[in-house]
Amino acid sequence: MNGKFDFMDLFYPTLWIIPGSFIALIIRFRTKVSEAPGWLMMFYAICAFVMSIAWINITSEFVVGMLNLFAIVSGVPYPLL
Repeated sequence: MNGKFDFMDLFYPTLWIIPGSFIALIIRFRTKVSEAPGWLMMFYAICAFVMSIAWINITSEFVVGMLNLFAIVSGVPYPLL
């Protein structure tokens, strides 16, 4: 992006609104007040599992990067850390 407004900047998010609205309507009309659909809970559980793996990966990469930085700045050998 070069700082100018482009039509595609608005077009792609608009395309995602259409299937998102359709899925939201399905969930809204398939859900009872007292309980959620089983397939939806399974989908949320799988998404939560994948997101937890992603967060663990990001956090561990950050910690390893900070240890590398500390080893470079302080001069301590990396195996000692």
